[in-house]
Amino acid sequence: MTGALLAAIGLAEVGRRLRAQGAPSFELDAALSSLNVMLDAATTDPTALDSVVARQLMAAYRLVYIASYEQVLLIIAAVCVIAGAAFWFGHRTRSEAEDLTLVRQ
Repeated sequence: MTGALLAAIGLAEVGRRLRAQGAPSFELDAALSSLNVMLDAATTDPTALDSVVARQLMAAYRLVYIASYEQVLLIIAAVCVIAGAAFWFGHRTRSEAEDLTLVRQ
């Protein structure tokens, strides 16, 4: 699940950054497909791209990956905090109810 979330956030971030720089949609699609080719382990010849373009794509990918990884960690931390708080309050009310039952007896 976290891998899919990381990929979705990363691709959205790459698209957002390219659009912010004024890249037309056809260049955006070409850049994303080129990046996918470079990252695919089954690619036999990753040097089919121009080396300058490949280096720029990989540099941008590294920056986006770090930013996306940070966002995924924050989401996971928020889910853990919410789950912990729900468990804490649920456990606390159950303990208080048991204490009241013991006091009444």
